[in-house]
Amino acid sequence: MTNEDFDKLREQRFAKLSPAKQEYFKKAPGAGLREMGLEKLREVGNSLMRTAPPVVAEGVTTQDVSVPGPHGPVPMRLYRPTGSAPMGTHFHIHAGGYILLGGLGTETTRLSNMARDVGCIIAAPDFRLPPEHKFPIGIEDCWAALQWTSKNITSHGGDPARIGVGGGCTGGVVSAVMALMARDAGVRLRYLYMAATVTDTREQYRSYYEFANGYTLTKDTANYVTGLYLRDDFDRFDWRASPVMAPSVKGLPRTMVVEGEWDVLHDEAQAWANRLRDADVNVNFREHKEEGHSFSPEAATTAQKEFYEFVRMGLA
Repeated sequence: MTNEDFDKLREQRFAKLSPAKQEYFKKAPGAGLREMGLEKLREVGNSLMRTAPPVVAEGVTTQDVSVPGPHGPVPMRLYRPTGSAPMGTHFHIHAGGYILLGGLGTETTRLSNMARDVGCIIAAPDFRLPPEHKFPIGIEDCWAALQWTSKNITSHGGDPARIGVGGGCTGGVVSAVMALMARDAGVRLRYLYMAATVTDTREQYRSYYEFANGYTLTKDTANYVTGLYLRDDFDRFDWRASPVMAPSVKGLPRTMVVEGEWDVLHDEAQAWANRLRDADVNVNFREHKEEGHSFSPEAATTAQKEFYEFVRMGLA
């Protein structure tokens, strides 16, 4: 099929959507980010996630810790809700196309709300971002923070036997790498959660062409941020950048993979879920119909409820 064929197919699909859903796709960010440039992109992207000022949910306390890492200290914020210890811990790796959402306060409101609603500790590392810090520095920061959490969460009211890991988009791919590294190091995780996620930075799937334009995240934007993340094209074949290429995925924890039917990343996420299933990993591939990379408000609400329940059950 040609690009023109895919454009016509998109027009046919969108014509069947409700006016509100059509308007969402028109306004949702995802295109033109290369032209925007890194500085402006960070300014706009971070502002979409922050509240001014950040609000810590009632009944939740925060504590900032400094984790020793191979590239220097890694700041991490712990969110702890009111309740009796020990609690399970969700190790959260933020999204942001590799390059956005740095800073301890960027997701304070959202993560403190989650800690309150789920009833778990959330550990959120502020790992180094590219292009200033190229792959695999962010991976190594997160691994240092996860190891620290496993060894030290007891002193912060957590149960080291009840830790799960998860994130969305690029946070999802790093979460998968953390699960693989934890398995190899003998750190037992309760679950792995991945939403709208990268699993293969080679970017050679049908969905990259079928959903290249007009479905929120574009093929060009995905290419752009991956280029900022990796040192060179050889990194695309490193399983830490493309976990679908890991020598083995056996022994990974229970996993949920959430995807939009029309996400440019859909097919690589499906390939990852299939690989887990073939390795006898308990995996749930949850596809939201008629959704792109970022979800419309109704689908986002549903996905959040499912995510919270997955974490709640995983840490029980």
